Amino acid sequence: MKHVNFQEKIDFRTQGLLSRKEMARYLSISQRKLSTMMTNREIPFIKIGRLVRFNLGHVLDALQRFTIEAD
Repeated sequence: MKHVNFQEKIDFRTQGLLSRKEMARYLSISQRKLSTMMTNREIPFIKIGRLVRFNLGHVLDALQRFTIEAD
């Protein structure tokens, strides 16, 4: 298994599916907040057994509904 050093910059556009840790880091939120968002079905995720992955494009599309437009 490849070890990811989070001190290095990750190019998320080329990663494909992201892990919980990578997704939380990308969104600058805690993994606990990410889990809450998953439970509330605020963001889409893929679950294969106990493995959870996120498609960055789908997550960003889902988060658009939280955007508040200026008046």
